[in-house]
This record gives sequence, structure tokens and C-alpha cells, in this order.
Amino acid sequence: MRLGVSTSQIVASHKVRQVLLALACFLFPLFLTPAIAHQDGILVWTREPFFEGWGEVRSLDVARGWEGAIYYAVLSTHGIYRSSGPERAWVSVSDGLPTGSLGQVQVRAFSVDPSDPLVIYTALRSVTPGRPSLYKSESGGESWVVLAGLTDRRIHVLGVPSGHPSWVYAATENQFYRSIDGGATWEARGGWRGSTEILCMAISFDDPDRIYLGTSGRGLLLTMDGGASWIWSLPDAQVFTLASGHQGSIVYAGTDSGLYGTDDGGVTWQVRGEEWTGHRMYAVAVSPTDDQTLYVGIEYEGVYRSYDGGQDWIPLKRGLGNATVRTLAVDPSYPWLLYAGTNSGLWYCQLFSLE
Repeated sequence: MRLGVSTSQIVASHKVRQVLLALACFLFPLFLTPAIAHQDGILVWTREPFFEGWGEVRSLDVARGWEGAIYYAVLSTHGIYRSSGPERAWVSVSDGLPTGSLGQVQVRAFSVDPSDPLVIYTALRSVTPGRPSLYKSESGGESWVVLAGLTDRRIHVLGVPSGHPSWVYAATENQFYRSIDGGATWEARGGWRGSTEILCMAISFDDPDRIYLGTSGRGLLLTMDGGASWIWSLPDAQVFTLASGHQGSIVYAGTDSGLYGTDDGGVTWQVRGEEWTGHRMYAVAVSPTDDQTLYVGIEYEGVYRSYDGGQDWIPLKRGLGNATVRTLAVDPSYPWLLYAGTNSGLWYCQLFSLE
């Protein structure tokens, strides 16, 4: 019997190897994709082209409205803008607000009423003696009215508690104020010794009398009686940002030395994520569906996500890189949409589960 391999068998074997090689080239990226996804945790960051080249986005608010979410972006030198969602037009809503010497609307504080996102409050950075600096709009910024009760005060932060649409809080360098009639009149509640710059405010989701103030270099102020008295914690820290969970006892604080969290309403604080010690954390956002899922913006490090209250972290950098993120917001109507305000404009991405 003659042994050997025919020409047709050799050709067939060669074709099989070609097919296998082609399949390997096709399937390898698919096997690699889950590993990449686990590293980045997002599809891609997309830049909002409208704000490109306009400088820093200082704050970003996304609030649920009757016909979907409403978005507000506050720019460092270009005032306030409003939109109704990704890829929707942004419009300036600063008309009617006074401008500074350079013709710019410079906003120092901004807050949205959680029960009605068309009701917004803003305090301007420049304060002229005898001239008001606090304004309110009930039309999403289409028109503004002066709130004259705090004329001559330099207001650092503003806040509106959930479930109390007529209540408004304001803090200056040494005093806390409350209005229970939508800003028409104000009551001086209490203060603290020494003047300090107030950088941020958080209000407990289920207790309007529990309020947190982050300061520049003096730590964190906490009141449990609506501002009548205050206690200090996180001594000497710069508290850039505060985020309250839907469970009122859970709060996160981004500082000049990483992230801190409390599960008992600010009585005690713990470091969340040892790797961030010494890093400036400018932005923190909590998922509207889970208080243990949070997002942070870190100086020169971009955005990270945690599923366990800050113990473990996953980078969210694809398309955004190591940008310094100043503000973060999650869409309450679509919690898989995350927004980031940076030194170079506004970005958004669609998140997807890593589980």
C-alpha cells in the first residue's frame, strides 16, 4: 500500500489553518474587551462641544423635571447655562443678572430646588455695597428677581432641602441664614468663630436640620438643629465637595487629602480609599439608586467609580484621561449617565455594569 499525502489534502489543510488564523484574529479582541472594560468601566467619554474652549465648568446640577431631567452648568466666567439632556441645545440663562467690570456674569453660589428644577437661586461673586447679589428664578433662568434680604452679604453657598420647596439656606464666611418663604425674608440662625471661606454645602436627604458645610482649611461644620449651633470635624482639612446619600446618615467628603465618609450623620468619619490619601478630590457624586456606588473626580487623575462606599475603585478614563474634574453629576432619571465638568469643558458618558 502506498503512503503519502495528496495535493488536495495539503491545500485543504492550508485552508483550514487560514480559517483558524482568521477566527483567532477576530475573536482575540472580543476576549480582550472584558478586561479593558473592567479597567475603564465606561463605553467612552464624549465632550460636549458647546463648551469647548470656554474654560472651567465650576458646578453642574441635574434635576428630575416633569418632562425629564433639566441640566444646569455654571462656568467660571460665562454665567449659567441650561439644557434638557445630552446632545440637546444649551442656552444661556444669565440674561437679567448684573455683569462685572469685564462684562462677565461671575457666579459664586448656585442651587436648584429638588422639587421643581425650574426654581433656581444664585449668588454673584462680586458684591457692591448697597447692591443685591442674590437672585431667584422660577422659570429656569428665563427671568430673575432680586432677593434683597441679604444685601451686602457675601454669600458663599446656597442650598434647598428636599421636601421643603419654600426653604432656602445661605452661608457667609461666619453666619448661616434660613428662609422659609422662598427667599423673601431671611433669619440669621447661628454662626461660628472666625471668618472662613465656605466651599460647599450638603443637606441630609431626610432631615433638613442636619446640614454640612465644607471650609477652606478649617475642616467641616455640622449642625443638627437647622443652623442654630455648629460643631467642627475633620480639623484643618480643605473640604472641596460634599455629597449626601439617600439614607440621610451617609455623607461623603472630598478633601485635600482624599475621601472621607460617614455612616452616622457626621458623628464619626473614616478614610475611604487609602490610595487617595494626599490627593485633592474636587468632586463626589452618589448614585441615585445606591448610596454605596459613588464617583469621584481627582486632581490630575480623572474619574473613578466605587461599588462599595469607597473601599475599591475602578478607573473611568477612556476618552477623558487624567483631566482634573471639578464637578460630577448623575442623571436621576437615567442613572447610567454620568457628567463631568473639567477645566476644559463638559463631558458625559454612558456607564454599564461591570458585574
